[in-house]
Amino acid sequence: RIVMPSMYTGLATVNGEVTTQMIDYYETRARGGAGLIIVEVACVDPPVGRQGFNDLCIDQPKYIAGLNELVEAIHTYQARAFIQLFHSGRQTSPVITQGETPVAPSPIPCRIIKSQPRELSEEEIKGLIRKYVNAAIHARVAGFDGVEIHAAHGYLLSEFLSPYTNRRTDAYGGSLDNRLRLLLEIIDGIRD
Repeated sequence: RIVMPSMYTGLATVNGEVTTQMIDYYETRARGGAGLIIVEVACVDPPVGRQGFNDLCIDQPKYIAGLNELVEAIHTYQARAFIQLFHSGRQTSPVITQGETPVAPSPIPCRIIKSQPRELSEEEIKGLIRKYVNAAIHARVAGFDGVEIHAAHGYLLSEFLSPYTNRRTDAYGGSLDNRLRLLLEIIDGIRD
């Protein structure tokens, strides 16, 4: 059996909800023999954390019922289902974030999107940890077998890991240990 990695479909509603088309898409892959399907990015902090107009959201209990339908469709074919927890960080635009300024570890614009992000405060970082943990709880309640934390491709967690995008001088910047801190605190919070 194979693992199907997360791939963005854009099949969610503009409100971040699962659609029939999305369920059909993933059910077809499960029927085709995938042993594990990692469902696409699910935003833990909308609207500021969204990358596109049709991202899944997983920040509130109201999304659990639709996500459960999706999981059940995948489980029908004895496949396991994970979901990818995500925050776009600076790689978004106020057009997508409903006018909110993108956030980042440091106020360095993305070379592609070019929107000027604002630096997250330490208090906001602690709030983000809670949002990732709550999203993982919602995933578990929805029936997912696990979560994948998206920490690559220049999105928020990867921005914290890189000395290019993280110029902080507090506990979340500077040394490699400090740049890893947010990701490790999210992992510890989810495990707890």
